[in-house]
Amino acid sequence: GNHLPISGICLLLGLSAGVNPFLRRFFPGKSLSGGEMVTIYALVCTAGGFAAAGLWRYLPSFMAAPAYHANQTNGYARYILPYLPDWMLLSKDGNNPLVRGFFEGASQGAPPPWAAWAAPLGAWSVYLFGLYVTMVSLCLLFSTQWIEKERFVFPLAFLPAELAAEPEKGRFWTRLLRNRIMWMGFFIPVLIWGWNGLNAYHPALPRIKMNWETYGWFQTQPWNRFHLHSINIYFSIIGISFLLTT
Repeated sequence: GNHLPISGICLLLGLSAGVNPFLRRFFPGKSLSGGEMVTIYALVCTAGGFAAAGLWRYLPSFMAAPAYHANQTNGYARYILPYLPDWMLLSKDGNNPLVRGFFEGASQGAPPPWAAWAAPLGAWSVYLFGLYVTMVSLCLLFSTQWIEKERFVFPLAFLPAELAAEPEKGRFWTRLLRNRIMWMGFFIPVLIWGWNGLNAYHPALPRIKMNWETYGWFQTQPWNRFHLHSINIYFSIIGISFLLTT
């Protein structure tokens, strides 16, 4: 993905900049240690991976979409539905109330049909658990090579480690949190995306443009082979690139 684990970083920032200084000031000895903060961050990021848009934006609709969109023209009922296991889907019947209700809305006042979703969600959870175990196992398998022999830089681990660090003796905040340039870089994306978030709820507010269409810009070889359709600004990629070695 092209985004930092935002929920974990925001929680860690809140603990480092707000909660821990308060505890150090008024409840000495009760503040969270660096190890405890990193553990909290890791747990939030692990759980956030399951609930992230990259998974739940698509997975629930996939459980209902093949049956709902099947018609005589696209041939879904003939070429796709017979080959999908039953455990993957809510139903293979496009007229099923659960399938239609997912896309068209349930009856007013009707409770969510959680029981009907339990079986497919449970089956997919087994698969996702296996996927996570596989990814963690691969990281452990290569960790010695990456960390000790090749000494890779891990930008996504650099910022949490800095936020979880203990401040110098007599200091309220760590060196990172006292850095004005860091806060300037922090507030630029916060203000821009915060404003654009308001635009989503109040369209009358002008939106700050963050992407530009490039169709037709590159019509000669070799550039047209890259299919460069748009230019996008991703602050997360800028931040990760800054932390990479030369």
